[in-house]
Amino acid sequence: MSGNGGDVNILCWQGYEQAQFKEPFEKRLNAIVHGECFESDMQAVERVRQEDRWDLININNPYAGSILYPENLIVPLSAEDYGETADHLLPQFDEFFSCGWSPDGSSLLGICQRFGPFNLVINTELISAGTARSEGFLLADDPGHRGSFGMLDYPEFNAMHAAIACGLDPFKSMMASELAAVKAKYASWKSDACIFTGDHHALNKALIDGEIRFYISGGSYTAAVARLQGHYKIEAVTPTKSPLGGRGGIAFVEVTSICRRKRPTETAEAFLHYMLEPAQCHRISMARETHNPVAQMGDRNVMELFRPEELKALQWDTLEEDMSRCAPYALIPDLAEIVR
Repeated sequence: MSGNGGDVNILCWQGYEQAQFKEPFEKRLNAIVHGECFESDMQAVERVRQEDRWDLININNPYAGSILYPENLIVPLSAEDYGETADHLLPQFDEFFSCGWSPDGSSLLGICQRFGPFNLVINTELISAGTARSEGFLLADDPGHRGSFGMLDYPEFNAMHAAIACGLDPFKSMMASELAAVKAKYASWKSDACIFTGDHHALNKALIDGEIRFYISGGSYTAAVARLQGHYKIEAVTPTKSPLGGRGGIAFVEVTSICRRKRPTETAEAFLHYMLEPAQCHRISMARETHNPVAQMGDRNVMELFRPEELKALQWDTLEEDMSRCAPYALIPDLAEIVR
């Protein structure tokens, strides 16, 4: 892969590497976008630390501000050059706007785009949304659901959700007894789950077929693909109760940043501006095999590109309510110990 010409190498969550998203950029700049996906933020951090080949990193918010920036692995941006990062953002995103900035608010670290609640996904014909919101992750502790639920193998979210189910804040260091409880919860879920996989499509199919009643962890990011196919009984829900100031779930924000390289590419910054074009905002929101809200949907020019069935798939009508019940994703001090 090229490191200093017109080509761009991006390490990302699924979507930005897809032909439907990158080909217009490639044709416009006569460049090639080399994309590679991951399913664990911490693993992506390790790759950026070890491999001087990534021009861009698309990662969940805490890793940009709390690890990559302090370790000088990403390049701060000029906020004046990215007015579109502040203009026309969704009201639902207001609380999360700081996710793209350094902890002290002095430096713009990247572009915030895809975001959303990421907690439980249910089959509403088998479990009511009201019950799922009320019971939350404790649904998996009900003996009646043993062998009737699935678990998406996303380690960071699994750890957060197991901690919440234990009545603990996953973003604080735990005492030995607390850590033991969370590890036991995580292990019991894996043992009792009918399906434990990193493939959310397999989990959606199991939900549609009635093989499982719900899965942990998931959100509109995973459920919307099935919903767009007409399976509206598949629904992402956010629990109402938790140890996080009364917020029952977690919301993520993806941040796309420029990596610091010995031989930086000339077109990485152009890719960030490309991401913010209305057509590309819609395209990445409805990327093949994964659909998700984007912060730029507050822009009329972006919103008018969404068809009614796409908004329904994204659960647009309940997005504001769900986000209000979510705490922002933050670093998990005991992550390695919980999921090892």
